Amino acid sequence: MAVQGEAGVTAVRVCQPGQGVSVGVVEGALFDLQTSATGRVFAAWSDAHAGALPALQREQIRWRGVAVVEGEYAAGINALGVPVFDAQGQLLLALTLVGPAASLPADADGEAAQALRAACQRISAALGWQGP
Repeated sequence: MAVQGEAGVTAVRVCQPGQGVSVGVVEGALFDLQTSATGRVFAAWSDAHAGALPALQREQIRWRGVAVVEGEYAAGINALGVPVFDAQGQLLLALTLVGPAASLPADADGEAAQALRAACQRISAALGWQGP
């Protein structure tokens, strides 16, 4: 889970798997707006970071509802990031799945992306968001 902090987009909660391969993301880590899925969520949905991505890429991320990174931040590591909105429809935070390419496909329409989008929509709704 990441939020906009004073220093930039910052990891505030990291949950590692109980087994398997863990990826080295730690609380307090800052995310690049162009190369990380978490950063791309903020670049796509936050007006403050609108210029960080090309307009077409920003539009595609918003249309799909997920930012996807396939080995761009770290070779062999994929990530899927999805926004959580507050009652006013403002970006509140991003939830991101990160894992080895072998177990986390970089697919905006895949099972992991669908589950993450659904979870973020449930959280957003619980916070009062009534968007699509």
